[in-house]
Amino acid sequence: MGAAKETKGTRAVRKLTRPLPAGIAGAVNQLYFELQTWSDNLRGTRKARAYHGRSGLKLHLGSGTNYKDGWVNVDLSGDVDLTLDLRRSLPLPDNSCRIIFSEHVLEHFEHPEPAGTLVAECYRLLEPGGMLSLAVPDGEMVLKAYVLGESDEYWRILKDHATHGETTPMELLNYQFRQDGQHRFYYDLETLAKLLTAKGFVNVRRREFDPATDTPSRKFGSLYVAAEKPLS
Repeated sequence: MGAAKETKGTRAVRKLTRPLPAGIAGAVNQLYFELQTWSDNLRGTRKARAYHGRSGLKLHLGSGTNYKDGWVNVDLSGDVDLTLDLRRSLPLPDNSCRIIFSEHVLEHFEHPEPAGTLVAECYRLLEPGGMLSLAVPDGEMVLKAYVLGESDEYWRILKDHATHGETTPMELLNYQFRQDGQHRFYYDLETLAKLLTAKGFVNVRRREFDPATDTPSRKFGSLYVAAEKPLS
């Protein structure tokens, strides 16, 4: 599970709860979301049975609207193969995947949990020697830009992505880190490598942008990392 998906149901519930006090309305909306997520996850768990006994899978976690042919695309809604809650154990067999890809998803999970649970599940699902390929917002980049006063081009690009009229570096920094409450934790290479290594991954390294998998519009400001499950 990454960012909460806006659906007809959530919009209807939000409309119905608008007259309620903010705290109660928020709790009702969250309850509806959790119940819908539970239902979607049950449906995805049933569909996942079709992958039992298979190996060499390419798993795309948090696919959103970026459906990849030849991959098992996983998210809570949209054009996906499996609707699954990524906070829970994933209903696929051990060692069934040769590669797992996730782009701008991990930052939507609280750290160290349930981010650690998701990384551990990736380790379990990968075959020995299999690769985990991640892209997350680059926390070090935005902090350096703010502290060092760099660079005009950087802030101009961030302004193009802002949604509430943010213009000052501090406003833009807050927008990057919070994303309207959807972002939970920001990473640099050291911190992401620490999490991956703690769950058993080896050869954790920064990788280059890969046009075969990565989204071009997210190239700027992304930290790309690859890691491997040991052969034995």
